[in-house]
Order: sequence, then structure tokens, then C-alpha cells
Amino acid sequence: MWSRHYQAEIAASHSGARCDGLECIVSNGAFTTAIVRNAAAFAEDCFGNDLVISRAAVPAWCRSGNMVIGPYELERHGVHWLAWDAAAGRFDVRPAIVHINRPWRVWRQ
Repeated sequence: MWSRHYQAEIAASHSGARCDGLECIVSNGAFTTAIVRNAAAFAEDCFGNDLVISRAAVPAWCRSGNMVIGPYELERHGVHWLAWDAAAGRFDVRPAIVHINRPWRVWRQ
């Protein structure tokens, strides 16, 4: 569905990806994204990346000054749409679920 809507091929892997047991760092020359697999990677990945994505709880010090999509954002807002804004030097982010207080939403408080 995604590739049909955006008319772009979705590859199984990215040529700019470097992965180990803790994280994947994806770079395309314009921006760098850290995908954290293990909390031990935060000490390194929270610095020098344009975006940090993690299912593990993100430390407060990592959120300071960084664009982060963590478990809090994913649980409350679902899928996120991202587009690189080269002029601003950051991602534009739009969550799928903007209003979390809809009566049919079930979530823990």
C-alpha cells in the first residue's frame, strides 16, 4: 500500500545501514537515523543523529534536544509519518493518531 501511494519502491534493506546487536544506524548523506534495539545503545546513539527511534524506554537526557520516537509516542499516537525538511535540517513528523482521548481508544494510563 505504501509504495503504491508514494510511488516509491520499498527495499528490504538500505545500503546506508550499519547494524549490530544494539542498534542500526541508517544514513543517506542528508540525515542519520538511529534505530535502538537495546537500551545500552542510548549512550552513543543519542548524540549526532537526526532521529532516534526505539521501542525501549528513552532516557530523559536523550530526549533533550533530540527528535525521538519512543514507546510513549508509539503507544499513544501509533504510526508516524516522517519527511526530511532539508531547509530546516530536521524531520517533519505527523502521528497517525492526533487526538488520543477518543472514546474507542483503549490505553493504559
